[in-house]
Amino acid sequence: MSGMTYDKIEANEGIQWPSTPGNVYDGTRLYADGRFNTNWADTQGGTQDKPWIDPDNLSRAYLWAKDYIEAPEVPDNEYPFWLITGRVIEHFHSRTKTKRVPQLHEMVPENYVELHPDDAKRLKVASGDLVRLNTRRGEIVIKALVVGTVQRGQVFVPMHFADLDPQDVAQNGGRLTATNRLTMNWVDPDCKQPIYKHCAVSLAKA
Repeated sequence: MSGMTYDKIEANEGIQWPSTPGNVYDGTRLYADGRFNTNWADTQGGTQDKPWIDPDNLSRAYLWAKDYIEAPEVPDNEYPFWLITGRVIEHFHSRTKTKRVPQLHEMVPENYVELHPDDAKRLKVASGDLVRLNTRRGEIVIKALVVGTVQRGQVFVPMHFADLDPQDVAQNGGRLTATNRLTMNWVDPDCKQPIYKHCAVSLAKA
């Protein structure tokens, strides 16, 4: 994007990238030639010495069906809840920028766990109470938010909040609050995608 400036973007109602100083406006769609930055050792159907085969001449990726692999961890008597992780609209990634925007920080200032009203009643937890979440890998202590948007037996924790920044440590009173202290160190054997989105967890009022 080194050829772009705000003036040029406004004058042209946008610029297609790649845009370089020597070729500002004539960026072309990447991979239109059907060649991709591929880790060839992990592909199916081609190598650098044997071009990728496009039998229908559609310049499309072809998908291979894979056998279903069960989740490596599911709720049980010791860890009876499904923990799912995700994003909130007010923050971006690890909040290195958004937590320094006063309006965004005020809207969602700290990590929390959403749980169903029935589960909250059974655990004797109310919104605002501190809750201890444990998995086989670690624990965090964050505030409860009782809502009807998660299912019974399921809890949700945002992924944006760390607990090592001095500002966060001071705000949390030293409590560990980072979601990935709970998640698994496991990756899909084919696509290498880590499982950060779900695992088994236990909850108790702190």
